[in-house]
Amino acid sequence: MGTKMPERRELTKKELSYYASLKEKRYRRKYKKFILEGVRFVRDALLYSDNSPYRLDEIFVDFVLAEKKGFDEIVRLAKEKSVPVSLISRWQMEKISAQDTPQGVFAVLSMPERTDDARWGEVLTKKGTVLFLDGVQDPGNCGTLIRSAAAFGALAVIIGQDTAKLYNPKVIQATAGAFFHIPVLDLGHRPGREIVGKFVEMGFELLITGAGGKPIYEITPSEKMVLVVGNEGSGVRDEIFALPHTLVTVPITRIDSLNAAVAGSVALYEISKKLYAS
Repeated sequence: MGTKMPERRELTKKELSYYASLKEKRYRRKYKKFILEGVRFVRDALLYSDNSPYRLDEIFVDFVLAEKKGFDEIVRLAKEKSVPVSLISRWQMEKISAQDTPQGVFAVLSMPERTDDARWGEVLTKKGTVLFLDGVQDPGNCGTLIRSAAAFGALAVIIGQDTAKLYNPKVIQATAGAFFHIPVLDLGHRPGREIVGKFVEMGFELLITGAGGKPIYEITPSEKMVLVVGNEGSGVRDEIFALPHTLVTVPITRIDSLNAAVAGSVALYEISKKLYAS
């Protein structure tokens, strides 16, 4: 016997306004909620909910798609996890979705209860490679770097000043769900030098990506490192360069530069390759 489907629900104007408001940064901050869309991402949110700092509050499914493959699994998992599911009409899904073409499933999650400053304190006491994003403004680049950090075993990702925010729907989509597997801390309210400087004080070796540096494959990784990827146009800000560091470069041919996400991802791979080999 298949999973019993929830009752169809018609959202009120007030509810539609609330859920649609979560597409905007100010309302995400106000309510401490963010949205997640897509079968794969919502399924992962359910699968990893027991050990995730992001509480899954409720899920909405396009009622026409509810019994199709993938969507029925979400309904089943949500029932097992006691997460409320509502079946809504397509036009209401389009109203609350952040996507031009909604995928038919929309979830509301709560941001972590513990502050990112408190979580940062924990990261400082651990060993591993921390990725610091200094002014990475493109949501796609930011999300891709978070995904790469998770894939290559980094300890955490720090969102610095002027960097795209994790809870931006475009960043969430670009992570492909990787933010469930690695701490991502938004410390954009603190000066970059303060954050990176604190890691240096705690014994982390500082690597900064940029042109003219030491080839990344020549680096001997240490057990505590912080890798800084800078703004797509201007690179890493001067105040961070003023700290004791090693400038590292991904050697390339034929072209002048690499996309920030590509360069950062290659650097993370080279670091992880040597760490795992040692």
